[in-house]
Amino acid sequence: MSRKSRRTVIESGLVPKGGRPKLWAYGYEDLARLFGTTARGIRARVERGTLDPGDLEDICRAWYERAVHGTERRG
Repeated sequence: MSRKSRRTVIESGLVPKGGRPKLWAYGYEDLARLFGTTARGIRARVERGTLDPGDLEDICRAWYERAVHGTERRG
């Protein structure tokens, strides 16, 4: 018997509790494409604590710094 893969969704506190809100999901591969790196590179940044993949503002800030300054935030 094969096992189904398990997915975990972490919602922001800003998501409405009622109704059917639209949610978007992304993973390390998506972030790797956004940052022009590998999923392994993204995982390393998460492990070092220099990127929080659950914080959209942090992702935008890191992308902006990389795009404009060509550097990654130190952390």
